[in-house]
Amino acid sequence: MTPTLHGSDQPYPIPTSLRAGPLHLSYENGFLRHFRHGGEEVLRMIYFALRDENWGTYAPHLSDERLDVQHDSFAVSYQCHHENGAGEAVFRWDVTICGEADGSVVFKIKGEALKAIQRNRAGFCVLHPPKACAGQPAELLHEHGETETSVFPTEISPGAPFLALTGMRWQTTNGGWYRLDFEGDLFETEDQRNWTDASFKTFCTPLSQPRPVQLQPGDRVKQTVRFRVEEAASETAAALADESLVVDLALLDATARLPRLGTVANIGESESEASAAYLAALGLHHVRVDFFGNSPENFVAGLQRVKAANSALLAALHLGGDAAGDVQSFLDLVRQHEVAVAGVLLFSENALVTDAAALQPALQTLRTALPDADFGAGTDFNFTEFNRNRFDPTGFDFVAFAIHPQEHAFDPLSLVENAEAQGDVVRSAQAIYPDKPVWVSPVTLRRRFNPYTHDPTARVVSDERRTDPRQPSLWAAGWTLASLKHLAEGGAEAITYFEDSAERGLMTADGAVVFPVYLLLRETQTHAGGEVLRTETTQPLSITSLLLRKEGFLKLLLANHGPTSVRLRLPTELKALTFRLLDETNLTETTTNPETFADAAGNTLTLARVGAPAQETDVLTLPPFALAVGV
Repeated sequence: MTPTLHGSDQPYPIPTSLRAGPLHLSYENGFLRHFRHGGEEVLRMIYFALRDENWGTYAPHLSDERLDVQHDSFAVSYQCHHENGAGEAVFRWDVTICGEADGSVVFKIKGEALKAIQRNRAGFCVLHPPKACAGQPAELLHEHGETETSVFPTEISPGAPFLALTGMRWQTTNGGWYRLDFEGDLFETEDQRNWTDASFKTFCTPLSQPRPVQLQPGDRVKQTVRFRVEEAASETAAALADESLVVDLALLDATARLPRLGTVANIGESESEASAAYLAALGLHHVRVDFFGNSPENFVAGLQRVKAANSALLAALHLGGDAAGDVQSFLDLVRQHEVAVAGVLLFSENALVTDAAALQPALQTLRTALPDADFGAGTDFNFTEFNRNRFDPTGFDFVAFAIHPQEHAFDPLSLVENAEAQGDVVRSAQAIYPDKPVWVSPVTLRRRFNPYTHDPTARVVSDERRTDPRQPSLWAAGWTLASLKHLAEGGAEAITYFEDSAERGLMTADGAVVFPVYLLLRETQTHAGGEVLRTETTQPLSITSLLLRKEGFLKLLLANHGPTSVRLRLPTELKALTFRLLDETNLTETTTNPETFADAAGNTLTLARVGAPAQETDVLTLPPFALAVGV
């Protein structure tokens, strides 16, 4: 795999800016996003989706797209179809969207099935941003004119907070009130932070109704979503940020411990001397290896990789009916291969979460044999399962769950946007189990399992579907920086990132090329055992910042998430830093010889003065998708 800027030879998507009177929003690939009013995002997205019987999402194919963009209004129309695996169109939509000068938006869809298919959803979804909505009041509109007063949840809700909706009114933190009305179906709201989406989602067709639904050719779907500004935001609301201006970075008065980092042993690939050496150079806290009683040879292969990495083992034990026998086999192999054990995750085979009570005997046996190890319980799936299936963690040292960012969204902007929810799941886990540290293992770009599948054979995702072509890209390093920032600032104790090598890893299997994410982890590991100083930027979708401190030495990691250069203004405390830069110009050199980046050869960044003489300021300019390291 060859490192690239953003993992595709197609142009990077750039949204079109729109106005509907006082409302600022954008349009991208058929959907509306980032509704801003009074300087604040009040609605994140309106889109529609066709999801199959296993909750897979059909990709939209747009045609006959027409945009009429005026100063304070707009009109959009297009056709859209979805295809099956054979490339046959299975469903078609006719779409119109209008935004008016009074701050109202109307989004209409008319759909028709072209072939017999099963679906779990066909229609609208509306996303609400947690920063503006969590803890805010909402008035829920039901059938027959009934209303209900409620509030958006602050901690992540395991169930649906709002049900049986025909519309809703809500207030955001800017003081404004907004309204949605739905036609064509009943809607309900779920907390998508459960899947590390940074949103509450109001969607069509209540989950209480039977599914999947069989569609026959000619079956139709017709829905409308109407949005309007109902009560203006307060006059003190911040002005809308001009994205052409300089982005500001601010230091906040909060610190956290830098999490202990690890990776997953990819036992499906042979390890080369080069890849082993590069992995050992990272000095990771752990390498995760999964143990299944029916395949001890795979576990042994993983142990060899742990030793080659000069690291410690994070063992994930999947225990079934013969838990005692599996534990003994595991301990025998660990002793035989003389591997240091940092931690042990206990999972119950064929269960969503650890059956903590049933595994107490296994836990006691392990603790006696491995007195220096930490022991954890939780889920090998999403935080959703962790949140909805709570257990008694007595006797365990930590709790754990996995993360991937593509349960619902797949475009690069949404994935960066959703990274902030990773901090939310850590904080919610701490609220559920306040005395237990949180380990996140593993973090991957794509899902590994599908616990929601209607077809049991589809529960384990194929290698092809687990692999994201963006893995070796600069964009992926920037996304990982955003993930690490939010998990660290949320208080995670330990994080397992990706696989050690190959297409879902940190480098190619032969070690000939390291990926940009490897360089990011290498830079982070110089401050292992240190702390994170919380920072924020005025445009988090453009720039992510992570500030590390160890023994008085600072390191600032920056990522530009987009296809255009961004100018960043640093606070006075950080203006003395010297920056190294990884971008398109030195990507090939640094990924084939990472020492050139570590030794500061190649690109450097310096502060430059910009602006009119009376308004000159020192700024740092980051090229597209660049990663910068300041020390």
